[in-house]
Amino acid sequence: MMKHKALSLLGMAMRAGMLVTGDETVLKTVQQGKAKLVITAGDASDNTKKKFRDKCATYNVKL
Repeated sequence: MMKHKALSLLGMAMRAGMLVTGDETVLKTVQQGKAKLVITAGDASDNTKKKFRDKCATYNVKL
């Protein structure tokens, strides 16, 4: 039930144009100070996880 609600909220955010997807686009949004939260896939590579962890820590964005 909780997973369904979370996915529903993400769908609403996407329709509202408030959701950004893709590695480079997300990193650019974080650098611009526009990101509030970054969600990574559970099966993302260690390199990708580190890249987002470091970038989010630098710009004080929740990961």
